[in-house]
Amino acid sequence: MRQIFLPIILLRLSLIVLLLVNNDLSSLLPGLLPAIKSATLDPIHSWDHFAEACFWNRHRGFHDIYESGTRVTVPPLLLLLGKPLCDMPPGYDSFLSAIRSFLVLVADVIGAYCMYRLCTAVVESEEYGEEGQMERRTLRNDDDYDDDDGKGDAWVVPGVLRAERGWIFGLPTKVVARVNVDASDGPSIPQEEADAAGPSFDDNNKQSTGNASNDGDDTETTADDPGEKTNGHKLNPQQTTTNPHKPSPPHPPPILSPHQLPLLTSVLYLLNPITILTASQSLRSLWDMLLLLSLSYATSPPSIVMDETNPRGHPTGAKCAFCLALASYVDIAYGVFLIPVLLWRGLHRDDGRRLLRRRQCDWKRVGMLFFVYYVALHGMAFGWMGWDGRRYREVLVKTVMPNVAFVEVDESGSFAGPSMGLHWYFFVQMFDRFRPYFTTFVSGLPAVFVVPLTIRLYKYPSVLTAVFQLLWAIFRPTATIHTLTLGLIFILLNPRTIVRMRDPSLIAFFALPVPMILFVTFHRMWLVTGNGNPNYIFFQCFAYGLFVAVITLDVVSATVKRDKVRRMVVKGQTKKSEALLKEVDGERKEEALDEARKPEVSTEIKSTPSETANEPEPVVVFL
Repeated sequence: MRQIFLPIILLRLSLIVLLLVNNDLSSLLPGLLPAIKSATLDPIHSWDHFAEACFWNRHRGFHDIYESGTRVTVPPLLLLLGKPLCDMPPGYDSFLSAIRSFLVLVADVIGAYCMYRLCTAVVESEEYGEEGQMERRTLRNDDDYDDDDGKGDAWVVPGVLRAERGWIFGLPTKVVARVNVDASDGPSIPQEEADAAGPSFDDNNKQSTGNASNDGDDTETTADDPGEKTNGHKLNPQQTTTNPHKPSPPHPPPILSPHQLPLLTSVLYLLNPITILTASQSLRSLWDMLLLLSLSYATSPPSIVMDETNPRGHPTGAKCAFCLALASYVDIAYGVFLIPVLLWRGLHRDDGRRLLRRRQCDWKRVGMLFFVYYVALHGMAFGWMGWDGRRYREVLVKTVMPNVAFVEVDESGSFAGPSMGLHWYFFVQMFDRFRPYFTTFVSGLPAVFVVPLTIRLYKYPSVLTAVFQLLWAIFRPTATIHTLTLGLIFILLNPRTIVRMRDPSLIAFFALPVPMILFVTFHRMWLVTGNGNPNYIFFQCFAYGLFVAVITLDVVSATVKRDKVRRMVVKGQTKKSEALLKEVDGERKEEALDEARKPEVSTEIKSTPSETANEPEPVVVFL
């Protein structure tokens, strides 16, 4: 891991030096840099906004920076901790920019390491869980391996219930039944009938695995004459005799192994181009680091055993709660990730998982510590503000509300500019008297999905983490691409969900760069050159939200299918479902055979035009 991370860190350092040398990027193309910032940078979590708060702190004092007209949304404790940066002389702008970029780089390195640990814990948990056992038994059954555990086929996933793209990660792959229809020479028999008939041919039609003959029947099929018929059906040379649990045709070798995902996710997080582009401007990487620290501690065991008699304590519960409380103090939206944290800490415990038996079920303690830390942080800020309840209530409105609702920046009616979300456009089009209703309704909409998703996907905390992040990438008041990239990396923690996702999500993923690029283009056309209008940007934001919604829905749908298969296999209901699927498959085969015979029937009908020549012509009656 060090051999891979060290060149990446050196590359990031070289990019920082390059950007510091060429710091005047606005001269390349006027108006392009503000457009890129609008798409990638959250204005209330940026270094520029922090510098603005420092300016008001120097001129008005700490207790008066939250008054009307300042537009400051930085929490008091954050401003207090960053006071050394505020007191630097104005002539050290380059040095200050270098410090900011270095802090973001350190945060990204820590976040990448936490992502590695998180993905490793998730992969190991699923490997020792029910799904891992089912996959191992299925692969052994495909290889005609004698199972010694006594469960036999009860834990084998039938071919029709497997994922079609399981071969990508080396997982059991769905068996696709093929029906070859030849309208000219008659229908070919299905695979099952070909296996019962006896002969089989390889994919290249070079040799036969054996000659078969039926007792009492003089038909025989060999590789030299694949056109002969058996039992009144024509054998297709491409049909092969295989184990019904094995994929047909054989799939290519796996692209990735689930054990390679931790390294892949950490490298992708560290090489995120959006983070590199906004390294000297965004504070969001610092808060994401706190989130990843919390998730990493949530999936860690309670102690590190040095030997059999002397274990060394490792209080992960308190660290997990404290990191999440810090992130939630800065942005209250991070509080939704308390749900997957509690699920990992034992709110739902599966006794069949070996990894969870090593973990302490302390979800009540973690939840209590989170609320204690969160209230303590606000209590410290309340005391620093002079124990004035009215003033601190105004501070909460200015520091908390912009993170969950699209509100006016100050009493003048100004608000944040365009972003990748749709809030800014609707806020502009809304009448003033309807804006409170709009703010309440739209800001409360993401909370509607939390409880149903938790009830349905409580067995998969890693999926809940990815879905919550993707939903927030759509409904965040100032949606940015940075939020989306973290959600896409979270999806990689769930390879068994990815293999069940459909083609629309793949199309949506590759279509996402289109609205991103057009957003930057139309932003400059509207606010710089003046030959555009906000409707241009609106449609790109709408397309962006639509594509992200398609990916999010597909993740939820694939996880529900995955959970359904798991429950069916565990309860032993796969044989009944497999029989029903075979009946449906048989009906489809009959329909395919009927479709193959239709051209012959239609030609016979068309060949007798004399029968229709004597039919009377229709009479048209006008009323």
